[in-house]
Amino acid sequence: MKCPPVGQLLKETILVPFPIESALSGIMRYHDRMWYRRTFTIPPEWAGERVLLNFGAVDWEATVYVNGHTVGSHRGGYDAFSFDITDQLNGGANELIVNVYDPTNLGNQPMGKQRLYGTGVWYTPASGIWQTVWLEPVPAAFITHLQMIPDIDRQTVQLLVSGQGITTHTIEARVRHANAFVAGALGGVGSPITIPIPLPHLWSPDDPFLYDIQIDLKSGSTLVDHVDSYFGMRKISLQRIGDYVRLMFNNQFLFQMGVMAQGYWPDGIYTAPTDEALRFDLEQAKALGYNLVRLHMKVEPARWYYWTDRLGLLVWQDMPAMRDGYVPPDADRAQFEIELKELINERRNSPAIIMWILFNEGWGQYDGVRLTSLVKSWDSSRLVDTASGWREEWTGDVVDRHSYVDPEAPKPQIDRASVTGEFGGIGLKIPGHTWGIVGYAYKWRKSGAELQGAYLSMFLGLQGLKGHSRLERRRVHSACRHGGRTQRLVDLRSSCNEDRPGCAQGCPSASDCHSRAAHRAPTVDFNSA
Repeated sequence: MKCPPVGQLLKETILVPFPIESALSGIMRYHDRMWYRRTFTIPPEWAGERVLLNFGAVDWEATVYVNGHTVGSHRGGYDAFSFDITDQLNGGANELIVNVYDPTNLGNQPMGKQRLYGTGVWYTPASGIWQTVWLEPVPAAFITHLQMIPDIDRQTVQLLVSGQGITTHTIEARVRHANAFVAGALGGVGSPITIPIPLPHLWSPDDPFLYDIQIDLKSGSTLVDHVDSYFGMRKISLQRIGDYVRLMFNNQFLFQMGVMAQGYWPDGIYTAPTDEALRFDLEQAKALGYNLVRLHMKVEPARWYYWTDRLGLLVWQDMPAMRDGYVPPDADRAQFEIELKELINERRNSPAIIMWILFNEGWGQYDGVRLTSLVKSWDSSRLVDTASGWREEWTGDVVDRHSYVDPEAPKPQIDRASVTGEFGGIGLKIPGHTWGIVGYAYKWRKSGAELQGAYLSMFLGLQGLKGHSRLERRRVHSACRHGGRTQRLVDLRSSCNEDRPGCAQGCPSASDCHSRAAHRAPTVDFNSA
């Protein structure tokens, strides 16, 4: 079908926002080209307002029609987009049609770990609409974007408000906590507004304190638009301590320990079945003693970052890679950089995110020095890991080594922090708690006790690395979550089973392992090592 199916009933019904390959979508098969169609009406109380049609994310290229009129198109599988559809609406039932094209790994767009035939560490595609779609009424002049940059040293937060239809409007910002006024400031749209935060209560994994912020857009004394949001006062930086460069958090050394989150679900693939499911996984990471999640080869919906902010989990955010083993031409590089900038613009207000990871193990890697500088120009408040794993380009804020299964540390650098980026990959299959029969791990264990012993052994091995002052952070693929959040079930390298109860059988004492080994890190004398 080449033309939009205006006025036509389509043959199948899909549940949005689940990828077409997922069980929850009701389709459960791959198509590279898709048509979505539905009708909708506008509430009468929206009269006089502009109407925005918002998409959380569509993988990968979307063209949108309203009542037979093309309202816009978008490329990029991980970022949000919207169209003003006011002029295409009529007074009754309206027709929305969305055409989607997703070549997965037959193309070279950013795709992360999606593969048409996923095996090993490659996973199921997640094509089409996979995040929420919603309508939103807005005034003729409205706020479109906020940028908030905390500065704990100056005790300020810098606010930048963007808008549409703005003329002589002004901004009034108020910072509050628990309904108590903290600070306020006035300014203009598009100009930085500095808000003092006296004696700031800092955000950290142990104390994820968040300030509320209320922003009014005014024309004279008339309120035109209003936005509520939040921010956390925190700082990530590098500092030389003795002979080595360290990762510092709020001007203190913080040993960062985390899991690698693949972001796959057995029934929804890229899309979690509920908000409670998103929160549960992050709460489990905290309960197991981790303070960090690396979001690997995926960008999650905004709600996921909300929970990391609220619960207090640091995030190292990957940019989803292009196809591996392929030198990207100029057009693909340009699209990659468009999507990279959108990732940073959309997620930069999350206090949990402290690191941008540009490339992983060389997949689609190019121009690391230039891109690192580019990212720093977009966001100078965070660190950049240019090349996680290997294909070193001698740039960025960290040197990052992957090692399976036992941990190894890269040689300390005089100007970059040294990190053990990945290790572990030990696996355990628990009958009755798996999705399918295929699994993937670097090394299998036969019982929960054997897995726990191997896990503890790896962590005790870290003590020697810390003694040599080479380790800043470790990210463990412990192996008691079956399915690795992929419908093809090829990766068993995470922290819980898909049905959750099996987690207790697989990792009965993970937090005890951490307290016996990893939590000794602050006692290391880095200057004498």
